[in-house]
Amino acid sequence: MSFAKMRMEDFLKELAQGTPTPGGGSVAALCGAIGLSLCAMVARVTHNKEKYRHAWDDMETVMLQGDRFRNSFLELVDADAKAYNQVVSAVLMSKTTAKEKALRDKALLLANQKAAEIPLKTAALMVKIIPLLEVLIDKGNPNCITDVGTAVQLIRAATHAAAYNVQFNLTAVKDKEYVKISLTQLGHIANKVDEEVAVLEKKVASAIDPN
Repeated sequence: MSFAKMRMEDFLKELAQGTPTPGGGSVAALCGAIGLSLCAMVARVTHNKEKYRHAWDDMETVMLQGDRFRNSFLELVDADAKAYNQVVSAVLMSKTTAKEKALRDKALLLANQKAAEIPLKTAALMVKIIPLLEVLIDKGNPNCITDVGTAVQLIRAATHAAAYNVQFNLTAVKDKEYVKISLTQLGHIANKVDEEVAVLEKKVASAIDPN
């Protein structure tokens, strides 16, 4: 089942069911995809309008990258759900004999690592969106500034949502070095997004200030 290909209403119904997938990791990736769609929309509203000719090349770049990154996020929506389902499958493996227990432990370790890896990829992808947001704020159609601002907020929220899932899934990973490396990478990503978003928020606030 592809959650990314569902109608919005069907996805939301599936999300509301008493099943673990889709869950927060998939929603984080979906928020990234929605943010990218807003970016592409603003770029298209700006593109080919004579008064914004100076920004046409930049808008073309945003459109192309926005569409590409959106597809990447949609792939992560399904990848996150699949990764968690693998954790569930590993938990349910037989552990009657020593051999079965060893196989189960190995499968569970790999599954939990994968379940942490996917939202980490989601968070890392958010960093690549920041330059697109900067271009749209500086050169995009000013009538769309609130759309860009919405995308900014979605990217930050999605980053931290993904981070929650990375941290939680790492609690089940016994490889301390793997956990340390993953958390260090996650920390760099979250800090960079927070720093960049703070700058973008100020620009958006200035642009919409009625005074």
